[in-house]
Amino acid sequence: MIEGKTARTVHAPGMMIVPVPPDTRSVSGQFGFPPGAYAGAQWTDGAEFLVYWFNGVNRTLLFKRTLRPHEEPSERGLQEYRLDLPSDPSGRGARLIFETAPLATPNFDWTCWTKPAFSP
Repeated sequence: MIEGKTARTVHAPGMMIVPVPPDTRSVSGQFGFPPGAYAGAQWTDGAEFLVYWFNGVNRTLLFKRTLRPHEEPSERGLQEYRLDLPSDPSGRGARLIFETAPLATPNFDWTCWTKPAFSP
């Protein structure tokens, strides 16, 4: 839980793959670190949050953001994203790949994503 919201920990480096429902045009959600990752005697140096769209053939980067919550207070708590999605003419069924990547070290990289919300 972060700020009272359920979030899945995907420790950096990590990946979460989510199928995209048919006729979906956008996705939104939140991402970030729980306070224990940046507020203790030891802390994360930050991580990159990435979202890729993949249809079985093409992998396209839709989103990339670096957070350093120990150094930058505005990057603490949950951050929001909203992404327009490409169409899927292949008919293969697209997936979103939510990735987290460590910066210098993976120490305390307790990166989290909320459940994505899809919109037509």
